[in-house]
Amino acid sequence: MSAPPVRDPAWDKVIELLDPDEHGLPELAEALAARGVPVPRDGYELDANTGWQAELAWPDARVGVVRTPRPPEGEDIDPEAADRDRDFAAAGWEVRTAADWTADGLAERIGHHPSDDTTTDNGGNEQP
Repeated sequence: MSAPPVRDPAWDKVIELLDPDEHGLPELAEALAARGVPVPRDGYELDANTGWQAELAWPDARVGVVRTPRPPEGEDIDPEAADRDRDFAAAGWEVRTAADWTADGLAERIGHHPSDDTTTDNGGNEQP
């Protein structure tokens, strides 16, 4: 039987800085920490021009957790969140709100890098 995952103590500072009112974010962070997931960059800015931010980000995996859209009163869509999500996607990122990730799904996604594709015996990449 394998040893339980080791929780990096650096998660404590990340979790301390999270907005407790952001639906599911503290719980997701705690679950990721308990699984031994590497500590994310918190408050990660996509680039200086847009200012779009991910609350939690793993730049090497190009994956992050963003705030829940908050549409203006009387509207169904939050245009800023839509722009943010579009810009992250255009930069090759997958971002979702905490409520849209599961801890297992996000942990798996963080562990998958394009260089992890299966390599065939002749050195070529085998696409999943």
